[in-house]
Amino acid sequence: MVIQQDGLIFRVGKRMPMGERPVRLVTAHSLFHRVIWPAFGMLWIMLALGLAFDMLKSGETWGLLMPGVFLVVGFFLLLFGFRALLWSHTVTLSSDAVRVAERGTQTGKDWQEPLASYRGVAPFNVEVKRENRAFPMPTIVLDHDDPALRIVLWSSLSSKRRDETCRDYAAWLGLPVVEALRHKLPAEDDDRAAVRRG
Repeated sequence: MVIQQDGLIFRVGKRMPMGERPVRLVTAHSLFHRVIWPAFGMLWIMLALGLAFDMLKSGETWGLLMPGVFLVVGFFLLLFGFRALLWSHTVTLSSDAVRVAERGTQTGKDWQEPLASYRGVAPFNVEVKRENRAFPMPTIVLDHDDPALRIVLWSSLSSKRRDETCRDYAAWLGLPVVEALRHKLPAEDDDRAAVRRG
């Protein structure tokens, strides 16, 4: 499951590998979303076209609105599927910088920030909102004064061993363990909500 909330983008259970830098963490939708949605959209469109051709062949042109609506629905399903297929979010940690590249059907949000500008490594609970409920998702973040520049290094369904792992990440990066800042994020239509490019 990919979580995109409060300026953070991560896939539950994925972790930044601790090894010789540069290291990379790629977040993408599951194989199910990348394959099933485009296939379902294509099937829907083919069925709608088949229905339209059958109606034309039998001279029932009065009911062509129905397959037309089906075609529009199929087009949106296909578009949704291709967006899931093409989208990816890549974080690269080098010895002195953080680089983020986002790919997809829209213009990528690429930026770079010096590692020295980060406050440190912090345990952080992301309040994940789903329908009418919210629940905390344990994560470890590379914390920054600007919430749009935070990076998720580790996530899990359980906070077990999170503090120990947080210390390991801090030692690996040469940064302190800190308490995550609580930010009031700007509204999505506010210019400050846009990703800053360094």
